[in-house]
Amino acid sequence: MPYLPRSPRRSEPHSPRRYTAAEIRLAAEPPSRRRDRDLARVAEWLSADPAAPMRAVGWEPDPWQAAFLANGHPRRALLCCRRAGKSAASAARTLTHCLGGGDRLALVFSPTERQSREYCRYVRRYARALGHPVGIARQNLNEVEWANGSRLLSLPDNHEGVVGFTPTRIVIDEASRVSDVLYLSLRPMLATGGEIELLSTPFGKRGFFFEIFNTPARLAAFGCRHRVTWRDVRRITPEFIAEERLELGERWFRQEWETSFEDAVDAVFAADAVRRAACDDPETAPLFGTRA
Repeated sequence: MPYLPRSPRRSEPHSPRRYTAAEIRLAAEPPSRRRDRDLARVAEWLSADPAAPMRAVGWEPDPWQAAFLANGHPRRALLCCRRAGKSAASAARTLTHCLGGGDRLALVFSPTERQSREYCRYVRRYARALGHPVGIARQNLNEVEWANGSRLLSLPDNHEGVVGFTPTRIVIDEASRVSDVLYLSLRPMLATGGEIELLSTPFGKRGFFFEIFNTPARLAAFGCRHRVTWRDVRRITPEFIAEERLELGERWFRQEWETSFEDAVDAVFAADAVRRAACDDPETAPLFGTRA
């Protein structure tokens, strides 16, 4: 068949689009105002659905995680068994905090730098899964800075060098294994506002985390507090728990899976015996007197 050139398409008359008054006002807005409005929209969205970061990566929160994320109290304490998802839930709240306003600073502490980096990875993963609703200006293994000026710093258990920060959020992960000196150094940072969050599995009857959970007046200051055992975690099966009970022994099992504060493995005397020995009760007074 011979090649036949196509006839040129007749051009249609062009009718200009009519813009609405709202669209004209929007286009005339300065970029800074549009950016502020977009950031406010992100903050409103995450405030209405605080579990959105977890769902974005395919994790449906357990009931205790949903309740924890929905509670806005600035003092928060989580006493959880292993694999409960405490760091995952806390990281979702940290991302919501940083994206919910400009120039916020979240400090996250763990016993080691490697553990702090893992927490930071949770936050970056959530932000990526959400499609980066607020752009990232700078990031590395230990820090994320967003376009709204908010920052996340992940740090190890070292009180030196932390003085001088003005955080709006402090998280202490694996708090039962973090030193008292670090905790005492961080507390004054809350004097002018900000929130603090403690999360951990028990690790012996010692340290500030143990004392908080065993002192009603101190625990009452934490308006959001949860005690989560393996029974509250849908991913942990009774069959696995039965195996753990056999392998770990009762004391270590109660600590890891029942959130029980047990005597340290290397303790010579039980903590309760030491406490009774220091009591002024005449029934428990020393059998032998002391001489000057």
